[in-house]
Amino acid sequence: MSQTTIVKRFRVDNVLTTATSAKLSADDASYGVKRTDTGAVVVADDTSMTEISTGIYAYTFTDP
Repeated sequence: MSQTTIVKRFRVDNVLTTATSAKLSADDASYGVKRTDTGAVVVADDTSMTEISTGIYAYTFTDP
């Protein structure tokens, strides 16, 4: 099975900066990641991303 990795960089004044928290969440808090073709939730709401270096966070999940 293949995997997808989501990476987010947090910058303040263009400098990578550690965030208080980095979580996957839709605006309405109903999911973290969902499929665009079927709408099925792939990652639950409020799932934490891992800081892989200063200001860079990632989350990897197995593709459905």
